[in-house]
Amino acid sequence: MRILILATFLAVITSQQAAPSQDAPVSAKIVRWNLSTEDMQPAKVKVEIRTGGVPDKVMIATNDIPAGIGELLLSEIPDGECYAYFSSPGYATQWRYLKVKEGKAEPGELSVKLFRRRYLVLRYVFNTLHGRDFSDSKAVKEGRTAVSHWGNLPYFREDWQVWQGTIGSDRAGDTLFLEIHRPVRGFGFAKAPEGIAFDDMKEVPADAEFKSQNLKVEKGMTLFCRVCGNPDHGQDGLGYGKLMVEDITEAPPPGVEVVGKP
Repeated sequence: MRILILATFLAVITSQQAAPSQDAPVSAKIVRWNLSTEDMQPAKVKVEIRTGGVPDKVMIATNDIPAGIGELLLSEIPDGECYAYFSSPGYATQWRYLKVKEGKAEPGELSVKLFRRRYLVLRYVFNTLHGRDFSDSKAVKEGRTAVSHWGNLPYFREDWQVWQGTIGSDRAGDTLFLEIHRPVRGFGFAKAPEGIAFDDMKEVPADAEFKSQNLKVEKGMTLFCRVCGNPDHGQDGLGYGKLMVEDITEAPPPGVEVVGKP
């Protein structure tokens, strides 16, 4: 009888040791997400795990992930910092920071809403010889372009890009900004005087006050811009330009060059 009781006790102990605890930490490197879209439409999303740096490197890529709840195993990703990118046709690409450490991804869960891609239709003029006037045909370059999230213009790209985000946050959203990535005192944007047509903005005023600050875009906005560019350009910077926001749209006009992150 004692032998039977002892055998039963040992069997119970062995069974408890073999059964995994529900509270035990998950050892696999997994990131989970909840994907949704601004317009509540079904979407197929591409998820990429990339390194930082320029250029970055794609370590994992998965296509046609449906909106909703999902997860990705990061067993091939070494410990360190990386980024999860989410993209889908018709929506603005966005990313989330991840830190992989000791078998876990931090944060382990992500909430991502994809916003419809907006386009900023811009007219631009730039003086390539550092001058303030826009009458010298040999110095002036001009164009008309539809720019979306993470897109930029010739010459102006040295200092800023178009960003689709949320007011007061660096998160993705439905609002377009001119986002400064090279803030320098005395460079940036200066609002043009009211009531002056874009074509009549012949010269940058000597008293124009340029500020390196992000600007929310509004249809009809006209601006002067002073671009610093590479430090090799010296105190004068790369040059002066002017901009006009013709439209903000989800459908760029036909025949206009489109730039932005796919």
